[in-house]
This record gives sequence, C-alpha cells and structure tokens, in this order.
Amino acid sequence: MNLGSLINTPGTITGWTELLVLSLAIAIVMAPPATARAAAGAAASQEPAVPGEVPASLPRPSAQLVNLALHRPYRVVATAPDPVWQETESRNYPDAGGTELTDGVFAPKGSSFSHPAWQGWQNQESRIVTIDLGRPATLHRVAANFLQYSPAGIWFPEQIRVSTSLDGYDWSPPVTAPSTIPLNQSGLLTQTITVELLTQPRARYVQLEVPTGVWIFIDEVQVLGMPASEIIQVQQSGRTGATGDSSPAGECLTELDLIVQQRRGLLQPLPDRGWLPAGAPEAAGARHIALIYSSGDPAKPSNLDLTHFMPYVAYIDQQWQIRDTMFDTLLFLPIGRLPSGRDYGNIEKPSLLVDWQGYLDELFRPDFQLAAADQAVAAAWQKLDDLALSEAYAQAEAETATEIETIADTAGETTPRPRAAAGPRHPERVKVIIAIPFPSPRVRNFGTLPGDSRPLNFADPGQGQAAREQAVRWYIDEVLARWQAAGFQYLELIGFYWFREVVEPYDRAIVQNTAAYIHALGYRFFWIPYYQARGFKEWDRLGFDVAMMQPNLSFSPIPPEQAEVRLAMAAQLARRYGMGLEIELHWTLTDPVNRAKYLAYLAAGRKLGYMTGAVLSYYQSVDSLAQAMISSDPNIRALYDETYRFIKGLQP
Repeated sequence: MNLGSLINTPGTITGWTELLVLSLAIAIVMAPPATARAAAGAAASQEPAVPGEVPASLPRPSAQLVNLALHRPYRVVATAPDPVWQETESRNYPDAGGTELTDGVFAPKGSSFSHPAWQGWQNQESRIVTIDLGRPATLHRVAANFLQYSPAGIWFPEQIRVSTSLDGYDWSPPVTAPSTIPLNQSGLLTQTITVELLTQPRARYVQLEVPTGVWIFIDEVQVLGMPASEIIQVQQSGRTGATGDSSPAGECLTELDLIVQQRRGLLQPLPDRGWLPAGAPEAAGARHIALIYSSGDPAKPSNLDLTHFMPYVAYIDQQWQIRDTMFDTLLFLPIGRLPSGRDYGNIEKPSLLVDWQGYLDELFRPDFQLAAADQAVAAAWQKLDDLALSEAYAQAEAETATEIETIADTAGETTPRPRAAAGPRHPERVKVIIAIPFPSPRVRNFGTLPGDSRPLNFADPGQGQAAREQAVRWYIDEVLARWQAAGFQYLELIGFYWFREVVEPYDRAIVQNTAAYIHALGYRFFWIPYYQARGFKEWDRLGFDVAMMQPNLSFSPIPPEQAEVRLAMAAQLARRYGMGLEIELHWTLTDPVNRAKYLAYLAAGRKLGYMTGAVLSYYQSVDSLAQAMISSDPNIRALYDETYRFIKGLQP
C-alpha cells in the first residue's frame, strides 16, 4: 500500500471449501431497481437500444443460425467473490431482473459505460456465465460484446473461454478467443469477441468465462447455432441465485455445486499452487518483511535514526529490554507523494530524475535510513549477546558451581563462564530490499542522466520504452554502487521492489526487462500488488520472484465482523497463484476498529496457516509499530507484542 495513493469473531470454519462457501454466500447481492441508472443511460445517448438489434461488429447469423441464448436464463458467479464489490456492482450497474445479458438489447454505438445496457463487473478474478438453452442444440459460436475506457479502469478481457455441456455437469475442454484490439489502445472502444466452436458440439448448457481486472463492461452474450424444435422452460436464474427447479440447471447453476462438488461446472479446475513458502530460495530466505517508508525530499527528510529501527530489528519487551530478534527483512521505499505534487508511483503526476536522486541521497545519508538500520542491528545483537551470557551464567550458577571454569577476559581478570552454556549467537544480517520508482510513460522530460547530453523522454513513441528502461538500469546501478561504497556490516541486499502496485498492459515489457536485468546481477525481484490488481495472476510470468497479495482490509469499509471473509479470499487467491500475503496496520492506532482489523489479519494467519506457511510483508505506515511499542495504552502496545508472537509462530 503506497502512502501516496492513500492521500487519494473468528468462526469455526476449518477448510478451504467451507471458507469459500461462506464467502460466496455473503457475496450474493439482490439487484436493486435500475431507475437511476436508466436515467443516466438515457442522458448518455439518445439512440434507442432496440431488442434484437445486433451491432455491426457482431457476426450475424446465417439463415440457419439463430441466437439460442435470446431470453434464456443464466447465472453469473464470481470465482473470488467480494461483498463490497458485489454491492457496488448491484447499486451502480444492476442486472435488472437478471435478464440483461440475454435480452437482445445492445448498447448503442459510442455510448458510455453509464448506458443501462452495459453490465459492470468489478474485479473478483473472473465471472462464469452459465446459460441454459432449454434443450440440446448444435452450437457454432459464442459471442460477447465489451467496452474499454482505460481512464475509468475499464478494460477489454485479454481473452474469453467457452465450454459446453449436455447435462450441466460434464463439460467440454474450453475454447479460447483473444481480444482483437490491443489493451493499451486509448479511447472509448467496443468490440465483439467471438469464440468459434469448430467441433459444432451438441449441448444444452454454455459457460462463458471472462477474466476481470478492475472493471469489465459487457452488454450481451449470443450463442449462435441450429435451433431446437422444442425448448424446455426453466425458471430464470439471473445474477442473484434464484435456482431453477425443472432442469439440471437447478443444480449446476448454484454456487454450492460450483464449490463443494469439486467445482464441477467451472471451465477447468482452479489451481492450488500453495503459498510461496516463508524463507523460500525465491525470496532469498526472507520470511517477514517490514515496509520502511522514508521521504525522498531532502528539504523534509524523514530522519529515521537508530532508535527508529530498534523495534523492527529487535523485540523490545514492556520493560524496554531487548529480548529477541524481530523482522528478518526490511523493504525500503519512498513515501509516494512529494511536496511538489509529483509521486513515485503515479502515472499522471510522475516523479523525475531529481526525485529519484533525492530519494537515493536520503536513503544513503550517513547515520540515517540504511546506515541507521545497520547500526541498530549491531546494537541489537550486542544486547542479545549480553543477555545470552547473563542467562547462561545464571543457569550455570543455579545448577552447580563445579561446572564453571574460569577464563581470562580482555582486561586480564577472571570471569566465571559456563562450560556447556550456549553463549552468544553469531549475528544474523538483516536482509534489505530497495524500491524502484515507477517510470511513467507520460514523462516527456525526465532529466539528463549523468554522462548523457540529452534528457530522457519516456513518452516518445519510438524511443520511450528504451528511455524508461535506461532510467531503471541507471537507478539499479546507482543503488549497487552506493551500497558497495557504504560497506554495511549487518545488512544484506537481496533484491529490488517494483513500486507500482499494478502492472498494466503497457508496462509488461518494462517489468519483464527489469526482471531480466535484476536477475543477471544476481538479485531477486519483489512485488506487492493491491487486492486483485491487474497482473497479479501472472506475477511470475512477468518476472517477479516474489509477489505478496494485499488484502486491503484495513483500508476498506468492510466491518471487523466480516473481516474473515476478505482475509479468507485473499489468502486463497494467494495460495491459488503461489503468492505470499501482506499484513496491514492502519496508522490511526487509537481507533478500535482499525486495531480489530489488524488483529484479524493475525488471527486469520494462525487459523488458515499463512502465519508460518507464507512469505509475508507488513505495511505499517512510517512508524506505526514503533509507536505501538512505546505506547502507554495497553490496547495499542498489544499490537506490537502480538506482531512479535505472530512472527515467531506463537499463539496469542
């Protein structure tokens, strides 16, 4: 969770199946009347939407082929349902009567997303649309109409997938069709994506899977084929879950069937790769990663000194004594928004070379930031060594004086020392990850790199991509040069972090090329996407070694009593795609709701298993955990103590 972007009762569920059933049950939302939206749509376009009207872009059926889906019942199921997003969809883009995807009404050409013919789907991984044609028929193609308007976060799906079935249980292998318009093309765009069923299967049920990222807008689904002589009538199912009872669709279209019966009815089994393990080689051994934000403005430095880092590298008990280690990894990243209004992660108000240099100057400033962290680790281990010796002496003296030998210390005096005691441990270096600011493709004058004669232009149609990559390589090289010169003794640089929390289609190439450059240098590449951000499912194909999903519970309107649903779904998505997770602490520690949400992350981690099973990052604003450590309020102090117990795999 970028700081800059923000200025813009546990149950008894024991398994993934039950958690998903609970998630889906809560996510079901009845569609409200569409009066307001219909009025908005009428204002958006004076062109009427005529039932049965077919856009010119849609393949028109021949004399023998008809739209078998017209006025047929269907069910829409999200594969990663979220009650907040479901409510947003139903309030703003309702499927009135559960009929709009097959009513034959198309959005007029050039109409905006406010037109009532469009259905809006927000995130939740993908949608499965299951249509009951009423009777087996010979199918030739399936087509769906989509809208793209990237400034509003509305994108074409990269592809759609279709599968067919005679009985609603056994499904054919999916057939895929891609978007024919590049997702990085700008403007208000529409297209029809058509899946050709070359085998011309005979089927009664059709499933369409549409992956969703941010928003998908769809206005009609057509199934073109040879008409059947008789249609079996079934009750309309719609989006909201009223089950038909006169055909197999009454079972195959329910969420319970999709989840409990080995997810029969989905186009293919959903993956379960397992979480990215804590301490995995891909993470260079990182297990618990604390996010450390600092200023990139030399005029307003953060001044993170040794005392700031002590609560992060060592556990300090309520008597203010160092008792153990804390986080094994620190991720250094800039506070997103600068006083100038520019932002290290923003595409519209992007940071420039002067900002990147300013952040590096602050990061490597003597006695602060990285240097202070190095000093803190050294001081912490000195205290831990003293503690280990003290405890060893006490143990030995309590057992027997005969087990003690004397040795000469550096001052020439004799000091009792236990022969068999463990004594001090070898200091463990804390791992470090450093963020890479986002090189926005909108920048026309980034600045002139040292040794060059011309400023970089990221917006140049021909050379912009190369310029962006040149800036990123310069930044990485500069980090490595400064790191080498600093000579830190207790810190180990293990990799770099992609600061922007979403990977849009136009950023894939630079992410992949950055990954290749980082890997060639022998380092790891980390990413923490926001909840269901674009690109999260393909994080490893983008070149990241580690990706950790943000549940975003702490910053959402979800009440604490529903926290388990969001956390369970985030945990399952992370497990499904082989990711880790982020733990998030809101900066307003005095708010009991914020504290309850944070503790819900920890409780879910113990219950679901990600406490010890996954690599984890911890968002805590600039110093929220440090503030909790020094707080005289026991409820706030408990946040720090519980975080320590969680890190060590202990029960509360």
